[in-house]
Amino acid sequence: LPNDILEYTITYTNTSAGPVSAIVVTDATPAFTLYQSAACGALPGSITGCSVTTQPAVNGTGSVVWTLTGTLLSGGSGSVSYQVRLSN
Repeated sequence: LPNDILEYTITYTNTSAGPVSAIVVTDATPAFTLYQSAACGALPGSITGCSVTTQPAVNGTGSVVWTLTGTLLSGGSGSVSYQVRLSN
């Protein structure tokens, strides 16, 4: 319904045989939604930091970008999330 809040969770996983670094997760706000907030989830032990480096203004639209520091070991995974409000 209009004005309902939806939360999207994006899970990232390293499916390669070795560690990866310089990790950037990007997603765009879906049609008919307005951006509210974004957050980093629980970090795997080898990831040393996570920050939301690009985001729309509250009630805006556009891309959300999270930048992770450290390395993600083979088989490692974590998540990031963001909330949107359904527009009228």
